[in-house]
Amino acid sequence: MRVLRYGGIGGVTRAATLGLLVMGCFVAQAAAQGMTLVGPGSLSATENAVFLADGRYFVAGGSGVHEVKRQPDSSPGCTVDPLGGLTLCMVVPPELDGDPCLYTGMTTDGERLYAACTVVQDSLLGLLSSPERAALLRIEPGEGGNHLVEVAELQEPAWYNGMAILDDGTLLASRSQSGWLVRLPGAAIDRFAGMDAEVFEPTFEPWLESSSAYLAPNGVQVQSGQVYFSGGQNLFRIPVQVDGSAGQPELLYQAPLHKVLDDFAVDGDMLVVAEIALLNGLGRNTVSLVATDGSGVRQKVSTGSIQLSSIAVDPGTLGAAGAWIATSYYQGGVYLY
Repeated sequence: MRVLRYGGIGGVTRAATLGLLVMGCFVAQAAAQGMTLVGPGSLSATENAVFLADGRYFVAGGSGVHEVKRQPDSSPGCTVDPLGGLTLCMVVPPELDGDPCLYTGMTTDGERLYAACTVVQDSLLGLLSSPERAALLRIEPGEGGNHLVEVAELQEPAWYNGMAILDDGTLLASRSQSGWLVRLPGAAIDRFAGMDAEVFEPTFEPWLESSSAYLAPNGVQVQSGQVYFSGGQNLFRIPVQVDGSAGQPELLYQAPLHKVLDDFAVDGDMLVVAEIALLNGLGRNTVSLVATDGSGVRQKVSTGSIQLSSIAVDPGTLGAAGAWIATSYYQGGVYLY
C-alpha cells in the first residue's frame, strides 16, 4: 500500500512506498419539508458526511472533502456558498495522483476522518464498471487549511461506500458493487485493521460475505455492539461477536421494489434512513424512521425530488440540536430536516 501525506491545501509530500486510500444567520431555500443549506453548484455528488465529537461537520463527494461551517474563514481553500451563505473549506481535492476521484464513503472515530476515494473507469457502464483505482484516507483535521492527510492506495480497488468504526477501532466498509447483477468479486462488508496505527497501512479481511439479499450494499452504522446495514431494499441488524466477527443478520425493514435504501443515521432508538425512488418521480423520496428493536417504521418524511444519500444528527453546528443534516449524491448539496 502506497502512502502519501498532504500538509494543508496543495502542500503534498511523499512518504515511503509501503507496497500496498438552525443557528446563526444564513439564507436557506426550501427543499420539500427541509431547507437547502449548501447549493448543488458548490458541492456536487455529496455522498456522505459526518460530525466530529467537537461538532465540526465534513462532507465527502464529487467535490472532494470539505468542512462546512457557519463562521467566516479566509483561510486558503475556503469559499462562501452563494445560496446558503455558509463557509466551505476544502480539506482534500477530488483527485488521486492527478486522476479524478469521487469520495464514495466517509466515517469518523470522533476525532479523525476516514474516507474512501474511487477512480471510476471511463466506460459506458459507468458506476457498474470495476474501479480503476481506490484509496483509503486518514485525515486529522486542523485549522487554517493545515490538515494531516494520509492516503493508502489499495492493491484491490473496490467501490467502498458505507463506513463505520467498531468498538475495537477496526473499520467496516461496504462494497457497493458486490451485490449488483454484475456481481464483482468481494464481500458485502470488509473489515480493515490498522486504522489508528502510527504508520497508516490498513489491511482488510471479509466481514460479511456477499449475498443476493444485499443488493448494492450501502449504509453501515454501529451502536451498542450492533451493526446496522442497508443493502438494496433491505435494512439489517447484525450482532458483533466477541471476536469481532459478524453474527446472523436480522431483517428490520424492507422497502418496496421500486425504492432503495441508501445511508442512514442512528438517532436514539431509531434509524433515520434515506429511502429513495429508483427512478426519481416514480415513488416518494423520504426520510424513514425505523425502530432499532425491529418494531417497524414509525414515520416517513417527504424530501420531495431530493434523493438523499446520507443523514447525520446535528449536535447544534448548522441547525438546532437534533436536526437531521443530509446530503445527496444524486442532486448534490447539503440539506436540513
